[in-house]
Amino acid sequence: MAPFILAIIAILHRTAALANPSTAKGFTLELIHRDSIHSPLYPGNLTAIERVWRFVDLSESRLRRLKLSVSAGKYNGTALRPELDHVNSMYLVKVGIGTPPTTQHLVVDTATDLTWVQCHPCRYCFEQNPPFYKPAASTSHRTTPCSHPLCKPYIDKTFTKGTLSMEVFTFASSNGGSATESIPGLVFGCSTASSKRMFKGRSKVPAGLLGMNMESTSFATQIAGQTGDGRFSYCLPQIDPREHQTSFLQFGGDIPEGPHFAATPIVRNAEGAKDYYLKLHDISVDGKRLKLPRNTFKQKPDGSGGCIIDSGSGLTYLEERAFNRVEAAMIAYFKRFENVKRVFAKKYKLKLCYRVPESFREWPSMALHFEGADLLLQPVNILMTEKDWKHVFCFTMMPEISGMTILGSSLQQKFRFVFDVAKQQLRFAPENCGRT
Repeated sequence: MAPFILAIIAILHRTAALANPSTAKGFTLELIHRDSIHSPLYPGNLTAIERVWRFVDLSESRLRRLKLSVSAGKYNGTALRPELDHVNSMYLVKVGIGTPPTTQHLVVDTATDLTWVQCHPCRYCFEQNPPFYKPAASTSHRTTPCSHPLCKPYIDKTFTKGTLSMEVFTFASSNGGSATESIPGLVFGCSTASSKRMFKGRSKVPAGLLGMNMESTSFATQIAGQTGDGRFSYCLPQIDPREHQTSFLQFGGDIPEGPHFAATPIVRNAEGAKDYYLKLHDISVDGKRLKLPRNTFKQKPDGSGGCIIDSGSGLTYLEERAFNRVEAAMIAYFKRFENVKRVFAKKYKLKLCYRVPESFREWPSMALHFEGADLLLQPVNILMTEKDWKHVFCFTMMPEISGMTILGSSLQQKFRFVFDVAKQQLRFAPENCGRT
């Protein structure tokens, strides 16, 4: 894969709150799993082993993307970097942009700040799922003036460039039916040149990204000014591409409330990365604490290490020493059962797999111990299987030698997570997510 410079230059508008908090409201976007038949990335009918390989490969690509995001503060625009696949997140949304609205599929990315789409006409474009957004055809499109006092150069490690704009974004109404809701004045990138290989040569791909990190230009932060409380939430159902279960990305007043939420702080990265870092202290397997060293998941002064929660990754990655301890605890747990046999995991591109009897129900538990809260995981959060695997299951965690820990979407299944951007707090509780 030939490396080349990853750079775009746009104008960064550090927007203040875009609406009066007294107009607080909520709205909801349907989350589309990338492998759903409703996704432009639908891969067609894959075999069981092909589905797992794809799941692992996408997670590895996502890991590289997150590591690049963390190093953004040390980015050298003239350096050569490996080509990345920017459609490596697990979920998409569908939004309308402009007046009249043009429907666009966008990749949900909690490691990206700026929302951007391809704009027509463009000099170099990848082949996206039609239609293109055309600024000239929208009566509400505005270009952010370069004379704006809050503007500054913006550099991102992607393969696209253009100008910052402001537009009306339209969503299906949370009241149901065919009604829609619109939010004016959202800042986004209008891309007029993109590498044709930005998505590794795929055709009919999404139009761009929905930036959801904590930077001031992200969709999540801008919407905080619109909803008045700065929260967004999702609840991911158990992943099964053969069953279409609907899940949602909810904002503000549309987020369900409940009495049993645990809460832990979201912390800032030492080098300024605006991803969602958590204070993870320890891990338990089968009710027994591993008593990991206190600094295992702590961010280092250069911004490396730390623990990120990220719905874009499928797998969970643990700091290597922590993974080795967890893996050893899992191996010791299953050694107790004579009828449980370890199988060759490399066939599945994973680290730990077993074959169990059909009647086996003695699954291990696991808990993540955060600052002020414990996340009590179930088998679905740490193990995966396929119906035609003949009772083989695999551990959905992998080691990460860089010291980073990433809590992926498989670990987040069947929990509601509420991200409070304004208060820098993550709340969570178990929930039967999704509907068919």
